[in-house]
Amino acid sequence: MAGASQGASVYACPMRCIAPLAGVLALGLSLLASPALAAPTLSSVADRAPPVSKAAFGAVKVTVVSGAIVSQSLQAASVLYAASQLEEMKLFEVADRVAEAFASGQLPAGSGARQLAQKYLESRPERLDTAQRRSLYAHVLGEPGGVAVAPNTEFSPLLAELLASVADFERRLAAGKGTGQSVSGAPVQLAARALAQNLTARMPGGPLAAAGFLGQQIRDIEALLSHPQTLTAYKVKDAWQLAQKVAKHELGASVNVSRARSAALSGAAVIAWLGSVAAPLASSGGAPEIAASLTRSDVPGSARDLSRNVSPKKKPASMAKALEIHAVCFDAKRQLVTCQVTKK
Repeated sequence: MAGASQGASVYACPMRCIAPLAGVLALGLSLLASPALAAPTLSSVADRAPPVSKAAFGAVKVTVVSGAIVSQSLQAASVLYAASQLEEMKLFEVADRVAEAFASGQLPAGSGARQLAQKYLESRPERLDTAQRRSLYAHVLGEPGGVAVAPNTEFSPLLAELLASVADFERRLAAGKGTGQSVSGAPVQLAARALAQNLTARMPGGPLAAAGFLGQQIRDIEALLSHPQTLTAYKVKDAWQLAQKVAKHELGASVNVSRARSAALSGAAVIAWLGSVAAPLASSGGAPEIAASLTRSDVPGSARDLSRNVSPKKKPASMAKALEIHAVCFDAKRQLVTCQVTKK
């Protein structure tokens, strides 16, 4: 039986609010600048990651519960999803290139940016390399480009089904506005439960630990690329422009930073929402709570944004396949290996 574990609006204001608003607007210089003041940021995504734990290296035994929905696993999966999209915009490679340029003296930098660059380079041995990250994306999200024993081919179609069910909920809610009739959240609950169970089954072991390392790396990248001295050195107004500039002129890559940024933030928000409603997803009577959660959150908006970047695929062959438990762990040499799984 499935189990569960729990884990601003923009407004007009009088003159006394001018100073606080000026501080908020100054965030436009950060890596995570957004036109909407309440928009999610990569900092908030990184904060969902579990603590960094080196104890994961060499721990190759895991215990899993078939069909479970685990909030912590879903929060961690949201970090992996965001990282997979940042990978597509070459953000990790951009950070490496910027840090190396400052540390080597190729570009002038003040002490602040130079210290961040040095710290970033010194922590490189503790981070996952590109091949490891891509293997994890393939294992958890079915992303191409990585080596995985059993890529999660069911993730994309399950995600597409969830997005379609949320869109349908919005249509039914709009159609029934003013009638006093409630809108059932059951279709969304079914689709969300399937995706939550699928992701939970993929997160034990290495992926859960990796989310901690990636969360810390994302914070470090934000600190380096959004530093005023970094922006001045590269003659850009924000770190997204910096990513675009370095990817094109130094890495020779044509990347759509806007699309990848939107997908990273909206996809992470949708997956993290699954973790926040783990209990009602697992409950046979949880549909009303799912409906209430949708109406009071911005999940429908995130789902709309993500739909622009997700192409519906064929439906899963069967839920049995979607819920198969495939666990990978890091061995003592930090290589991904198949875990020794004990099922409950």
